[in-house]
Amino acid sequence: MTASTSVHSNAFNFLSFVQSGVDPRTGLYTVGLALDEVLSNDLRGPAVPLALSYNPLNTLDSGYGLGWDLALTQYTPSNQVVSLHSGERFKVTGRDPGNPARMLMKEQKIEGFQLYDISGDPRGDYKVVHKSGEVAILKLMGATPQVAMPVKLYSPQGHGVSLAYRADGGDGRMLGSVSDSQGTLLEVVPDTAAKTLEIRLKPVNGVASAVFVLHLSGGRVTRIALPTDNAAGWRFEYETLRGLLCIKDVWTPLGGHETLQYLDEGHGFPGSSGHQNIPRVTDHVLDPGAGQPPIIVKYSYSSNNFLCYNAPITWTDDGLDNLYKVIGAYTYESTESLMVNDIAVRSVNRRFNRFHLLTAQTTTRGTHRQTVTTTYYANDTDTFDNQVRQCQLPKQ
Repeated sequence: MTASTSVHSNAFNFLSFVQSGVDPRTGLYTVGLALDEVLSNDLRGPAVPLALSYNPLNTLDSGYGLGWDLALTQYTPSNQVVSLHSGERFKVTGRDPGNPARMLMKEQKIEGFQLYDISGDPRGDYKVVHKSGEVAILKLMGATPQVAMPVKLYSPQGHGVSLAYRADGGDGRMLGSVSDSQGTLLEVVPDTAAKTLEIRLKPVNGVASAVFVLHLSGGRVTRIALPTDNAAGWRFEYETLRGLLCIKDVWTPLGGHETLQYLDEGHGFPGSSGHQNIPRVTDHVLDPGAGQPPIIVKYSYSSNNFLCYNAPITWTDDGLDNLYKVIGAYTYESTESLMVNDIAVRSVNRRFNRFHLLTAQTTTRGTHRQTVTTTYYANDTDTFDNQVRQCQLPKQ
């Protein structure tokens, strides 16, 4: 279940990266499939989101196929990175002097959750407390390096669900079942011979109320079938670019077909990082089917990027955002152009600052142009550590 990426950037913490599609900040095509929500304790909660996600920068196979993962909160002590089920990731950088059990993250300006070390507690090793009142208890498990996975989730009212893991997949960190006081709510059943993985909801006497089926080939998810009479679902094809597995074709349950191309040099790293450029989408064609015309979108990017290319710094793989280390003004841009007969009939240019915040968006259609600019409480003359708590919130 380890949510590992080959590079770290807080550009990945924005919702545009988590949702399916081409992210304007990074140019990466990611997939987020919200399959269902596991309701527990007679609808009293907590509700466990059943969401599958794909990230080309995830170089691990957690049992769900290379790059794919189930959205669960987890903490990896070896690199001190906590990853939430929402997709946010932060590196632990210290402890609270007044409460040494509380683990601090200097890149977390707005505290949406708190992380505690509860080693010695018979329930688990770490605790995540969300501002909503929900609590997750994590326990170290699996092969070395161990990862703390959620074994208990509590609603704000105190109702709980238990999570168990399989020893035969994902280095011992593959989800096996979710249950409450009344029984099993979800179970994950792999079939090695058939090369499938079934996610079964509310199984009773071996019969599930709904079954989602992942078809795998060569460690890749090639199809996700929905619990419908015609087994509708998504199909995926991939290509390997600069060591990363990127999606090139997607077929949707409603008959649509997406084609993605990565035709430029990609995102470069600053200095002599030793990393290959990261592929980015340049052409995205969506064919809705049913005789409708295809939607053709082209993407272009500035030489500056979310990895801080051209900045006077040396890239470090320390789990912190390298762009946050830049002092002074730094912006990067992307342009999304809707094409008709090889002519851009509408273009959207987006500009981001060194904190990955959208500072300007200009939409051009024919002779008309609309520009929306946003200023934030952050400033370009100080380090991120010295920014005010609300630095990432709009000011004007």
